[in-house]
Amino acid sequence: MNWNNPATSQKEELLFAINEMRQCRQQGVLTKNAPLFCIVKQGELYESDKGYKGTHLNESQRRAAINIIFEACSEAQRSGLIGRPAFTAEVVRSLAALKGDTQCIEFVKTLIVDGRKCRHRVAMEYAIKTAFVASDNESLTMLMDVFENSGFNPQAIDLTS
Repeated sequence: MNWNNPATSQKEELLFAINEMRQCRQQGVLTKNAPLFCIVKQGELYESDKGYKGTHLNESQRRAAINIIFEACSEAQRSGLIGRPAFTAEVVRSLAALKGDTQCIEFVKTLIVDGRKCRHRVAMEYAIKTAFVASDNESLTMLMDVFENSGFNPQAIDLTS
């Protein structure tokens, strides 16, 4: 690993985090939060239409990266980390960077409690913007209703950016 090359060191850190998560799962212990955060932040390493700079992924690599994010989410579910809005915000940012629009919307739908409320404001905002851009009117309507029922102001969401 080249210690002064941020791209290389971040990728090495990501590989270490993935190995740590899988090793913990094999041993039947909960993965610590830091490796899970590292994994779900991987969208920062890759290039997309949304302004991220880095390595370009082909379709197969993109799908694999999204699957690893969901693998980390599964582990976060076991530890309770999935309940932290900071974690879910990183998940949706990476999914957006990896052009996982459908996955972003579906992930946020899993965070909705009793079909009416969600305390993950940033994740909800990302999903609403994604549904708007994708012209997924059914998801957009449902997400906007949940956003408002959760006590957030839907007028504060800038759908133009």
